[in-house]
Amino acid sequence: LDYWEESTMSQADVLVVNSNFTKERVQAEMAGVRQKPMHVLYPSLNMEKFASPTSSSSSNAPIVSLNRFERKKNIGLLLEAYSELQALLGRKRAPRLVIAGGYDIQNEENVLYLQELRKLATKLGVLENIDWKPNVSDEERSVLLTTCLCLVYTPHLEHFGIVPLECMYAGRPVVALASGGPLETVLHEKTGFLCKPNDPTDMASYLKKLVDNPKLSVEMGRAGHQHVKTKFSKKAFEQEWLDLLTKTVKTGTYRRWAKRNTYRLQRCLVYLMEAVVILGLAQLLTFLLRCVGILESDAHIWSTVKNAVLSPRQGEL
Repeated sequence: LDYWEESTMSQADVLVVNSNFTKERVQAEMAGVRQKPMHVLYPSLNMEKFASPTSSSSSNAPIVSLNRFERKKNIGLLLEAYSELQALLGRKRAPRLVIAGGYDIQNEENVLYLQELRKLATKLGVLENIDWKPNVSDEERSVLLTTCLCLVYTPHLEHFGIVPLECMYAGRPVVALASGGPLETVLHEKTGFLCKPNDPTDMASYLKKLVDNPKLSVEMGRAGHQHVKTKFSKKAFEQEWLDLLTKTVKTGTYRRWAKRNTYRLQRCLVYLMEAVVILGLAQLLTFLLRCVGILESDAHIWSTVKNAVLSPRQGEL
């Protein structure tokens, strides 16, 4: 399957990927497309679908995680960081933690992973402070994003990640891992925080900053909202897409022109090679016929053939 994917991609005039991280991965894994033009086109948000940001926050606002219940989403890291956050706050009570996202009861991984997370939360002593919300509706999702203290995004080496954009547009900061897509979407210490991958202590320290200073959440949220409107809007996406289409048409036109001219050049070279071969054979045949005495030493196969063809016609005339 990988072979066919690489083979078909190599036939494209222009390749489009959703992040620089994805671009690096594709070029590293697929040698056949490394020389192909490859452009980054960030996904956009349908701004009308999401709620506008609110202008207030509090230390009691919940910390939210929005992910599918899959192991690759790395939600256990947040549970460990939340446990350390409680220790850092001392007597001060930590905000509630909301673990929400896509969940299918018929999906074995979803079921088993939720059980694993509950066991880990029990082991860490934070189970009673967690609200589990599998399969939240769009309305619940909007409420969580606009009322949370922050969103914690835990996937490691995610190719892009649309949830951080949704949260920033909703006016809330994002705490994510400094890897993959979030490196290109979250502005560290401006629209959120980027922590060391798989380091719950580092994550807990950033969460504490927001708990201690809810106004920081509002300020970062405003910056994040403007950041998404400017860089990830539908208008910005449409303009970049149009530019790419224009470039692709030009590239395809040039490729077809070059292919036609290359074919013509190849045919000319073939004809030239055929002429060279014929001349070479004529010279060789002339030499051999002279050696056996069929041709005079000053005669040539070309003149002999010419005379043989033209003499009967001249006699007829």
